[in-house]
Amino acid sequence: MLSDRFVDALACAYDFHGAQRRKGSDRPYMTHLLAVASLVLEAGGDEEAAIAGLLHDALEDQGGSLAAAKIEAQFGRQVLAIVRECSDWSGDGEKPSWRMRKQAFVNSVPQMSSRALLVAAADKLHNARDLRGDYLEFGADLWARFNGGRDGTLWYYGAMAVALREAGAPRRLVGELQCTMDELGQLVEAKG
Repeated sequence: MLSDRFVDALACAYDFHGAQRRKGSDRPYMTHLLAVASLVLEAGGDEEAAIAGLLHDALEDQGGSLAAAKIEAQFGRQVLAIVRECSDWSGDGEKPSWRMRKQAFVNSVPQMSSRALLVAAADKLHNARDLRGDYLEFGADLWARFNGGRDGTLWYYGAMAVALREAGAPRRLVGELQCTMDELGQLVEAKG
């Protein structure tokens, strides 16, 4: 069962991301965070992992060390550790290039804790589902939204699927991630 801490994490996630939208869409960013937490719980994750799922983008997107301090104060070191493992950048200092961040993140997967693997797999699965759906709706115009463009974005999610599978992330999430990326790759190959 979920406690009041989960409700508090919902409010905290809203404080961090309530004004954001998904890339190039009118969908509230909170839809992604709720989906990630749901996928974590559906795959057997505990409340700590679900809370980290709600907060997994806070460091990169909403304040770095200030966000980290808030997460640790409200939810403890374990949740913050999971969030840090699931972040490709601390949010402080000069942001490395997209490719450098993504390659470093792929390379970090084998060292992730089991909870971070769960959250990362849920995150990438939900993003891949959105990519597939948006590609069906918008076609090749979709790729302009992403720093990696078509080729970089497809590389990244494919590489993450492999890394997560090899690291032992939950099969139900990684299997669907791989199937989603395979389907998206086929669509792109057929339509351009």
